[in-house]
Amino acid sequence: MRREEVVGLIIIAIFVAGAVEAIVLPHVYTPQPLEFLHKILPSKYWSPEVFELKFKNLVLVKNYHKTVEDLPKVTKLLVKIYAKSCVIYIHEAKEGILYNISAYRSAHIFASGTPELEITETELSKDTYLIDVSAQKGVIIIEVSPELTKELDIEVKSAVAEIKLASPSLSKLSIGIHSTTSKIYLSQLNNTSISLKCSSSTFSAEIAYSNLTLTSLDIEVRSSTGKVGIKIPENTSAQVTAKEVLSSSVRIEVPGCSKTLTMGSTTVGKVTDKGLLVNIKVYSSMLTLAVRQ
Repeated sequence: MRREEVVGLIIIAIFVAGAVEAIVLPHVYTPQPLEFLHKILPSKYWSPEVFELKFKNLVLVKNYHKTVEDLPKVTKLLVKIYAKSCVIYIHEAKEGILYNISAYRSAHIFASGTPELEITETELSKDTYLIDVSAQKGVIIIEVSPELTKELDIEVKSAVAEIKLASPSLSKLSIGIHSTTSKIYLSQLNNTSISLKCSSSTFSAEIAYSNLTLTSLDIEVRSSTGKVGIKIPENTSAQVTAKEVLSSSVRIEVPGCSKTLTMGSTTVGKVTDKGLLVNIKVYSSMLTLAVRQ
């Protein structure tokens, strides 16, 4: 085949690929990120210059998704997420979607960095699936099934993040954030065990349990500023224990009083066999913890 013919075939292939992308990608189930960006990004991001450069005309780069019909035997979904230098949003998927993960970039000609998004799927058993997500740069949207996700391990570095989940099936949740501005909203939790570790970050978290027998919430904060709100059901209790508080300010707000806690415990609600054990370790930080029923 002559060189001219090869070049011609390459050009045709490029045009065909572009046409397929233009037709197929817009119809892949993906969320729109701008609404949540307005909610979570600091005000400096919304100056006309920054918005024009980073977020106007976001373009879908990659999308991975599976429906419940694709994997009908899966009843347990384990998800591991590592994200760096990006804007990331993690929340529950719509009914019938096992997971849906998208990466966007700005269409601006001077916008730097192409999102990197890789997904690894591992079948641990006939009914258990592990999804390993690695993401960097751009805007990353991750949706997981609230009914089937049993364990979630999230690590975010040098990013802006919002985690918003209403997941009654979630038994174990681990969140680690470093050099990140984040907002965390967790609701409808059913005896979920949680580990929250924050370093060099600014964060807020609202955690609401709909059912409690006995579980733990472990909070470790280093060189950070944060506020955590906890809501527990009636007829349960929360015992807050300061295990280590070094060069820090820890403010505990409970119904009827507010106090600084440097060591020891305080309890919210009538002590029964049903409750939440909150263990805090704080180093060179400012933390406010509010507990209510």
